[in-house]
Amino acid sequence: MPILQRDGAEIHYEEYGLRDLILLFAPGDDTPHPAVVGQELAAILPGAECLNDWKSPAHIDTQREQVVAFLKRHAP
Repeated sequence: MPILQRDGAEIHYEEYGLRDLILLFAPGDDTPHPAVVGQELAAILPGAECLNDWKSPAHIDTQREQVVAFLKRHAP
């Protein structure tokens, strides 16, 4: 079972279901939501991707394009 360990905390995950796991992380930038956690999870979880540069109005068009493209790639 994959485990992410960071600063004394651990996240364990298991996969269940009939479809592949898909996740799109939008990493935070504050103490309870450090960007590195979302980036590391996206790196170790199969089918996961990371949405970077999303947290300001300057990125809204790029963010929309990335989310729409992600959903199209994973639509059943």
